[in-house]
Amino acid sequence: MSESIIFEVVSKLEIIQNTSSEAQSKDLIKDCYTTLLDWKAKENDETELELHAELWARLAVCCLALKEESNQMYKYSVQCVEKSLSLLNPNSDLSKIQPTRLRWYSLADYLYSATLMKMLNQETQEKESQEKLLLNALHHAVEAAFKGAKANINVLVLDASKQI
Repeated sequence: MSESIIFEVVSKLEIIQNTSSEAQSKDLIKDCYTTLLDWKAKENDETELELHAELWARLAVCCLALKEESNQMYKYSVQCVEKSLSLLNPNSDLSKIQPTRLRWYSLADYLYSATLMKMLNQETQEKESQEKLLLNALHHAVEAAFKGAKANINVLVLDASKQI
């Protein structure tokens, strides 16, 4: 069951990345999201934990890569990065997490920050809402840089630093 879900999602992610149809991409993103919700990674299996973080992060990338920006896709992106990070205990010792998995957590935090920045609308949002979004975006950018440093992947640190 698990292998077929993973294969289906990976196949659809490839289609999303290679299609020029925004409508098809949106439909496939929604389909991948629903499919991934049915999959539960085994918390004692490092390969599944890494795949869980990777697939959700890659789906968030697809949401942000669409040319037509929309609040709906931003919401999907936020939900995807939250799912990607969901199996990471906030009190975890990051030095005990494999760098190959930690890089996906770093990317997820970076995407979280980027999505929140895209959701910011100075014309329609109250000042307090804008400040909350900015502070949350800053928090995730710092987390992305920290995790990237722990994974010893400088490009993740540099990209996250640009968000700050």
